[in-house]
Amino acid sequence: MNMSAPAEHFLSVFAGAIPDLRPVEELLPPTFWEQHRATVLPGALLAAGIFGVLLWWLRRARPVVVTPPAALARAALQKLESGPDNSFLAGLVLKTLRQYLPAVIPVLRHRELTVDEIIPQLQRETSLPGELKDEIAALLRQCEQRQFFSGRLDTSVRLAAGALDLISRIEAVRVEPAANCTRQP
Repeated sequence: MNMSAPAEHFLSVFAGAIPDLRPVEELLPPTFWEQHRATVLPGALLAAGIFGVLLWWLRRARPVVVTPPAALARAALQKLESGPDNSFLAGLVLKTLRQYLPAVIPVLRHRELTVDEIIPQLQRETSLPGELKDEIAALLRQCEQRQFFSGRLDTSVRLAAGALDLISRIEAVRVEPAANCTRQP
């Protein structure tokens, strides 16, 4: 038995089905990575380092600029000074004073207080003269009345101007003891 006969028969049947081999193509050129690995890797590390330093620099802690409470209150009240004295303005003046007073008077610092809670505690404050405490209380009551009462009220006092005047006087009283303490012979 000849084993090569079936193999020859097989090759003769499928000889036409096998395509002719094409000529050899040129070799593929080296890839980008193969050509530039020596410069890409250090360049990428350098770029990542620069990006990291830039990110650190942009996120660094900056000194906080603290605006004194008197300056904040004055700025808010000066904007309100030219407006009409109505219930809305009275509410804004009252809000400004309720933010300013606890910031400068230690007795009022512990929590947010209403006008009815501020006035008795304000009377206990020893750093302010009695007439100034009474004027503050009167202005707070007047702001509260104008805010919630829609009838006729005494409108002779401009609320924002009165609040600005009180802030100036409070600041003068607060600065005066500190100036006396520093002028020791």
